[in-house]
Amino acid sequence: MRYKRDHKRKSREKILEAADKRIKKQGVRNSSIDEIMLDAGLTRGTFYAHFKSKEHLLIEVILSNTGLLKMLRDRQGESEEELVNQTIDVFRKYLDSANRKTVGTTCTLATMPLESARGNSKIRKAYTERFNLVYDELLAGRKTDEKSRHQLLRILVLAIGGVTLSRATDGSKIADEIEKVCLSEIESLLQKIRTR
Repeated sequence: MRYKRDHKRKSREKILEAADKRIKKQGVRNSSIDEIMLDAGLTRGTFYAHFKSKEHLLIEVILSNTGLLKMLRDRQGESEEELVNQTIDVFRKYLDSANRKTVGTTCTLATMPLESARGNSKIRKAYTERFNLVYDELLAGRKTDEKSRHQLLRILVLAIGGVTLSRATDGSKIADEIEKVCLSEIESLLQKIRTR
């Protein structure tokens, strides 16, 4: 049977989408290729037409989706003041308790740090590459003296760590407090950058 030209691309997209959802929800160790392919509505044999291994798939998932990167790229500020205000808005949305589950399904940086830490050098390289893209986007159009770079790095650590911990403690009072404390620190750091 002959398939249309875009059949292979669409199959790959289905696999990536299914893997992204399942791995972010259950972790890579608790996500089998059979389950991912069932979720994608495809056969196991189709998997190997697109990916060499589960590790290769994980790397592709890490590189394909970072909700925070998209949010930062959507900023349209032209002046430093506008950019800082929009960046504060991005982190308010990112750390909003009502958004906790959404971020958990859209942001690789918040959902996969343990997969990266436990993975091999290729997986860590993919995660690091994605982290650096987000960091570079946060740096874009800003003064890049060492102090400002360190403050922006602290902001990323607070945001990603805050979301990761609030998801881990979801359903408890401390989850909301974690997000509030992290957001307060982020806003303070961004105000310091603004006043320079």
